Amino acid sequence: MAELIKVKNKNGTTYLYENKTIWDKELKKYKYKRTCVGKINTNGETIMYDKKPKELLPPKFVKTFGNTYLLNSIGEKLGLNSILKNIFQDDYDVFITLVHYICCEDSSLSNTPKWMELNETVLKTKLTTQYISSFLKKITEEQRLEFFKEWVKKRLEEEYIAFDITSISSYSKLIDLVELGYNRDKEKLPQINMGMFFGETSNLPIFYNTYPGSIKDVKTLKNMLTYCDILNIKNIKFVMDKGFYSDQNISDMLISKKKFTIAIPFKSAIATSKVNQVRDIIKKPSNILTIGELVYGETIKEKWTVTLDDFKEKEYTVYYHVMYDSDKRNDAENILMARIMRKKKEFEEYVLKYNRMPKDLEKYEKYFKINKRTKTISLLDDVIEEEMKNEGYMVIISNDLTNVKDVFTTYRRKDVVEKSFDNMKNDLDFRRLRIHTEPSLKGKMFIVFIALILKTYLYNKVIQNGLVKEYSTNEVLKEVQKIAKVVFSEETSILSEVSSEQRKIFKLLEIKEPDIKECTLI
Repeated sequence: MAELIKVKNKNGTTYLYENKTIWDKELKKYKYKRTCVGKINTNGETIMYDKKPKELLPPKFVKTFGNTYLLNSIGEKLGLNSILKNIFQDDYDVFITLVHYICCEDSSLSNTPKWMELNETVLKTKLTTQYISSFLKKITEEQRLEFFKEWVKKRLEEEYIAFDITSISSYSKLIDLVELGYNRDKEKLPQINMGMFFGETSNLPIFYNTYPGSIKDVKTLKNMLTYCDILNIKNIKFVMDKGFYSDQNISDMLISKKKFTIAIPFKSAIATSKVNQVRDIIKKPSNILTIGELVYGETIKEKWTVTLDDFKEKEYTVYYHVMYDSDKRNDAENILMARIMRKKKEFEEYVLKYNRMPKDLEKYEKYFKINKRTKTISLLDDVIEEEMKNEGYMVIISNDLTNVKDVFTTYRRKDVVEKSFDNMKNDLDFRRLRIHTEPSLKGKMFIVFIALILKTYLYNKVIQNGLVKEYSTNEVLKEVQKIAKVVFSEETSILSEVSSEQRKIFKLLEIKEPDIKECTLI
């Protein structure tokens, strides 16, 4: 097999050598024959051949290479590729090509065949939209579960787990899971709910499960605890939003000895009572949690009583962490008062113009005392103060973290979960379900989940290495996408030069730069 090798001379000229591998039957080893076939001009555009081999005369085609090379390298680095190869075997090439496509393009899977014409892919044969559709249905529940078990073993050495949930809208009337419920994107569409585990240390997705759209967050927790046992997920710390809080959930996790850190909604009397306990003492300089922000914290240690199946009571120690953010409180007050004062101005201008009261007085009744005789309104201070009294406060219960500063840091990390869901829905063509059968839906969700692992790893590295000011994750892929593969024959191909900017990206991501030997993805 022949390949082209570039060698840069001290004078700055880059020479091209044809490198042929020959098997020596007598010595029983490979020999290499290298022949100079030309050079690259200093402008980097024209290849001049001293002796043109027939197969190098015109290039057959050019494909983008750097984007899929980077994604494939991340998969190798994480051990993701080897797990998927063992599970999907002969179908691995199709599966991973669809994953790479979803990472690179915010578009329907039906456009994959056109994308493959322009991009170097692991799959070397052509795909059709019909085959993609049938392939999604082929992905079984057993394969998904096998992947999760192997992925947990790979990732979960000493990691904690964060769990969150999102909703994905759909127009389909044929999928049983699609139901009306609380939609986090504020869309008036039926949906399915998707729960997910994240590694707290790696910040990578670990596992997901789907639920009917009408099921509330608090009811999903028991199923997730069952999956923890099935997948042998240990050393768990649930970091969850207030949608998961209920007395029963807290009791269940205490009984099952699961570590948790959960926000408490203010519709629960517990949250208000804990704020009232520290309201007068929380704003001490010694209680400041972070430099540059006025966030204060106090911890209250108490007992939580659980009634067991035999009706006996058992007490567990829990910690209520109360945090107060002055900036959030001020922002909320400014927004509320601006809205109230606009209504006051609107009322007064109407009365001045028409010398009568507006017909829609109910608009003003919440925050104003209305005097119909004088046609005036005045602010209801006690109502506004009551609405504002808990603004800026957050109450979190934990049976694990005893220090409010640790809780603050842990909860901030939860932003990665939210960002990953945003990536999935905005960047991975998953805001709306365009699939109308349940097997296809589950197949696509699994492919999207694998893509989410790759994109989340890339996002984490971009953040950690300070690239975020220069690139988004999509811009990183578009930058390395400029590295092209030029194919002259089945045996001979070259890569375009790697620029200094692309070299910087590979270095920061700790990925080896591509060269002629990596012209073929495997």
